[in-house]
Amino acid sequence: MEKLIFRSPEHAAEFTKHVEHRINQERKPDISNPKEIVSQELAKQFEIEGHGVSLLSHPWEHTKEEHAEVQQLVNVSFMHGLTSAIAQAEKSTSFPRNIDLLHDLLTGEMYDAILRSRIIVQRMPVWIYFAISVFFTLLLTAIFLFIFLV
Repeated sequence: MEKLIFRSPEHAAEFTKHVEHRINQERKPDISNPKEIVSQELAKQFEIEGHGVSLLSHPWEHTKEEHAEVQQLVNVSFMHGLTSAIAQAEKSTSFPRNIDLLHDLLTGEMYDAILRSRIIVQRMPVWIYFAISVFFTLLLTAIFLFIFLV
């Protein structure tokens, strides 16, 4: 397993296992937001690093330059770890506002990375299973009728 934004693959595996456990425990019929769980767990990692983040649904208004700066911090996180990215963020003129945007962008990146590693399995709605079964039932019926009536 890759190390994501952590010091080692073991820390990344521990994080993803914890996220998977929470998603499975909190999943309810028709209500599931695994990305929010990733956001909350990532916020805890920021707290461990000494920086709290706001869990806002809309990030603060920012310029293209600020977004580019924070995207670079995301890249630093994946290359050198969250500690290095936060240390670099502290030197910015946008600090401490950039920490919230870093958290927001990292949430999306971490969610995608965890999804790619198949830790988060998105369940297919029941109606899709039903539609597929109806389709194949009609297809088999049509084949049966074609064979025996022709």
